[in-house]
Amino acid sequence: MPFSPISRLTITAFALAALTACGTTKWRSYPDGGIKFSEVKYNYTAQPVLSDPAGKTYQLSTNDALGGVTALPALEKKGLKRAESGADVVVRLRGEKVGHEPGSFGLGGKYKPALLSRMPMTITVLDRGGAMILERKVLHEETLGIPGAKTFATRSEAKAAMASIPKALYGKADEKVRAGAAKQAQKSMPLVAKTLFEPRKVQVKLPAIRSAGDVDMEAAYALLSDAERPEQVQQALSAYEALGTAHSKADGSPDVIGNYGVLCGTASARILAGDLVGAWVATKAAWQTYPKGREHGVIARVLKQQQDEAGVEIMPQEEYNEMTGRGQMQEKLQRLLGGGNKK
Repeated sequence: MPFSPISRLTITAFALAALTACGTTKWRSYPDGGIKFSEVKYNYTAQPVLSDPAGKTYQLSTNDALGGVTALPALEKKGLKRAESGADVVVRLRGEKVGHEPGSFGLGGKYKPALLSRMPMTITVLDRGGAMILERKVLHEETLGIPGAKTFATRSEAKAAMASIPKALYGKADEKVRAGAAKQAQKSMPLVAKTLFEPRKVQVKLPAIRSAGDVDMEAAYALLSDAERPEQVQQALSAYEALGTAHSKADGSPDVIGNYGVLCGTASARILAGDLVGAWVATKAAWQTYPKGREHGVIARVLKQQQDEAGVEIMPQEEYNEMTGRGQMQEKLQRLLGGGNKK
């Protein structure tokens, strides 16, 4: 018998009785208007992604960068046995290109040059049919001291000295990083196994919008913050949606912040209602309405957590990265690492 996955498009495990509204009211000002909101928290038990592990099998797939991993003891402790093909789950380990940058180590005016090396890794778990169950990103880092290097008075001088380091050192650094990455991958597997096979306590915080621009949403917020049953969350969601997104200011110009706030309030309510797909539609619309806002990014991060729990991709990764600013940070990191990469 194959594993039994949980429902992957709805959240059914959290108890509304655990939903609480923080008493603190917050305001955020934008050039086009302000937003008033309070945080809504809920605690729930995330059910295991897979059930009945005893007697099942796993297949291990690695690339050259992580070829040092030959078995996964963390899964075997749960009762899984390794198989070469036809396994119940496939664990795919992928290491990316090693990046290097000049660095230093030391204290008190005694610094030595060092090579800072990083290798991103991805751990992916697939079911028998090839559908993704779970994915985790891991970054392995190593610091390699330079044998016989001089001591410098400042960190900047020590880093500058890296320009004269033999290129052969980078090859040794690659070997050290790959060896360390294999160990790091193994250290990450107990958490992966826990996610797959054990229930976990999770807390989620969402911004519940009370007003935005010239739009008053206190009635919808009150319904959401007082909700104890699924139908009450649906009532709050309906109240937010009934406000619409065609609001205008007194001068006739669009109330961009007001419309943005309605969409954010709707997105939060949809997450609490278990509608992840609808929450993404509202979150994306909020982002498109007012990209400078911060609330939609907070909601998107919660939604990312929820989709990872459900084991499906609801938000395209590129759009999520752009929405939350992760894409810009990753580009900066890649430029930094790429600039110091030596062959």
